Amino acid sequence: FSPLIHPQDVKLAMKKFQQTLRKKTPPPFHLRVQSRSGGYLIAEFLGTPQIHGGEVVAIIGTAHDITKRRRAEDLLRKAKTGLEIRVRERTQELNAINKELEREISERKRAEEALKEKLSRLSEKSKYETIISAVTRSVHQSISLEKVLENAVTTMNENIDKSENVCIYLVEGKEAVMKAHRGLPDWFIRRAGRIPYSRGFTWKTIIEGKPVYCADIDRDDLIGPAGRDLGTKSYLSIPIQFEGMTVGALNIHSMKSNAFDEEDLNLLEIVAQQIGAAINNAKQAGALKESEERYRALYENNPSMYFTLDTEGIVLSANPFGFEQLGYSREELVGKSVLKVIHRDDHGAVLEQMANCLKNSGAVSYSEFRKVRKQGDVMWVREAARSMQNVDGNTVILLVCEDITERKRALEQIKASLKEKDLLLKEIHHRVKNNLQIIYCLLDLQSQYVKDKKTLQMFNDTCSRVRSMALIHEKLYQSKDLGKIDFGEYILSLTDYLIQSYGVNADPVSLSLDVEEVYLDVDTAISCGMIVNELVSNSLKHAFTDKIEGKKEISISLYSRNNKLTLRLSDNGVGFPSGFNFKKTESLGLQLVNALTSQLDGTIRFNRRPRTEFRITFRR
Repeated sequence: FSPLIHPQDVKLAMKKFQQTLRKKTPPPFHLRVQSRSGGYLIAEFLGTPQIHGGEVVAIIGTAHDITKRRRAEDLLRKAKTGLEIRVRERTQELNAINKELEREISERKRAEEALKEKLSRLSEKSKYETIISAVTRSVHQSISLEKVLENAVTTMNENIDKSENVCIYLVEGKEAVMKAHRGLPDWFIRRAGRIPYSRGFTWKTIIEGKPVYCADIDRDDLIGPAGRDLGTKSYLSIPIQFEGMTVGALNIHSMKSNAFDEEDLNLLEIVAQQIGAAINNAKQAGALKESEERYRALYENNPSMYFTLDTEGIVLSANPFGFEQLGYSREELVGKSVLKVIHRDDHGAVLEQMANCLKNSGAVSYSEFRKVRKQGDVMWVREAARSMQNVDGNTVILLVCEDITERKRALEQIKASLKEKDLLLKEIHHRVKNNLQIIYCLLDLQSQYVKDKKTLQMFNDTCSRVRSMALIHEKLYQSKDLGKIDFGEYILSLTDYLIQSYGVNADPVSLSLDVEEVYLDVDTAISCGMIVNELVSNSLKHAFTDKIEGKKEISISLYSRNNKLTLRLSDNGVGFPSGFNFKKTESLGLQLVNALTSQLDGTIRFNRRPRTEFRITFRR
């Protein structure tokens, strides 16, 4: 039988068999037995010993197939085990859920308590926000400090449940003066309406510039008798500041101790800041009103004509002086075109000025026009025009006109006088030139009767000098500027004359000119002209002898540097003898050059090499 038993159950089967042989009946036991199909089934065995003569002679055994039952029991056991596990798990989950519910209930209770406190604070904060909003709106809507302060104390008194009364003090000299209040009896206002300097908690707030809070006046020595008689138990005083200085205090009182906290302090500081802004607005409004009054007085009483035009040239306004000068009433001019008071010949210029003014907004343009008064007489004005935007955002043109009629008349008289003077000066220069020309002609005629060569040369030199002066006056009366002469042009004319007069055409001398455009007055031009005359004449008479070969050249230059003029004359002739001192010479011509240079307050330099050169420098 053992080959049919599962190998793992053989030991159990042998044990039960041995027990039966020992005359013991074991309880039923289970073994896995191989079936015909080769698989194993579970059988329940019960062995009963058969005893004969006191010995076990046989064993009667029964076996029942309990495979299905065993499998059902296994399934049941597994199901039970799974159910127990799920019960434990569910129990654990329920315990966790229960703990979570207990925690949520606890948190909800705390949240409800916090919500109640928050709602209470929000209600209080909402009231403060109402106060701040109302005060801020009042500051922006009104420039009246009195209205802002009244609105502030009214709103605070209505919305701060902790406070029975509120008041605002502003500093005036050595007193803090109550400017607005709510909830205070008349007797308190009479006693505490004006607080002398440094007395009480109000002045402590103002002096230190910091909030003062008293939670219980029984432990406070700052509150005065009036505050104690009022029944105040706690108070809060906030400084009101303007431009970095404390100018007042915002006070709230409560009939309960410990009525205020940090949040009350912070929110009331915002209210105090808005009151400071209201003081600033009121000050600016006062300054603006004063400025407007000054401007209006200046505008209406200014002895200049002011006009405002729209972009089409229609008169929008004018000051009284403008109407008075033109002879029109306000009704006759406002709403009419500005061309109504402009001379017909100046209409185009006025329209052009307006167009330029609108094109270059903000820029000031100046013009002179003729305006026509109502009576018909003409008035010259100097007009300043500027376009800008007015307070309504519309573009306007501002005109400021000054009567320059008398100035114009005086200017015309001056111009006529100057013209007459110019004509007179031209006539004088012309006559001087003619007189010098007569002298020149007389000397020239007289020289024809002179036989002595030395005397004849003296006549010729004198003629040359007279001619050089006559040429100055000739250039002057031909010039547009009668006070100055183009000296470069003068040198060219003078040297041409000298070359022709000294008869060097057969053996020509080259003239090199390097002259800047320089204008000299009459006295300077005559002195310089005489110097050029003497030095060029000297070169033409003495520099070029038969010993000179090649090109004969005289160079003249004139230039200006650092407000000084330098006149340079040189030639490539034979030069002066060794040891020659131009400052100590018997030559009348060189003596004149030295004298004229001194007259010009100038200096003269003389060089022999490489060319004979005179360099004269003098101030313009």
